[in-house]
Amino acid sequence: MALKQHIQALEELLNTTTSFSKAAEYFLDHLGENEDFLKQGRCIEHDALESILAAFAKRLANVENATGLHLMKSKHGNIIHGFCWLGNRNTTLFYFDKSDIGLLIVAPVALKGDTDFFRFRILAMTANDEQHHIQTAPGMH
Repeated sequence: MALKQHIQALEELLNTTTSFSKAAEYFLDHLGENEDFLKQGRCIEHDALESILAAFAKRLANVENATGLHLMKSKHGNIIHGFCWLGNRNTTLFYFDKSDIGLLIVAPVALKGDTDFFRFRILAMTANDEQHHIQTAPGMH
């Protein structure tokens, strides 16, 4: 399957699944470790994603901002992907800007415990109403 088809399949999966770990596994298996996918992106800044990550950093780690943020925009679709630290938790993320849906994959501290998954929408979130637009799922076991 071509990269563009994997990206489209991932977007569909993320929009329809209630098992966020399945979307995370699909991303990691088909895109996150795909050398062609990683090479073809370009580094970007994204203020709205940075704001969302700051909210998650505060909520999960009681720190003001995500650190070490690195974002890439794919030329094969409308996907932005990257990684950062939320406190001492390594985080992988991907976000589809046209459909406004993304997923955070937050590793446990020192790899002890569960991975946490958060599906989010940027346009729906406001500072006063963030709880209604962040969906969580239990970690992978």
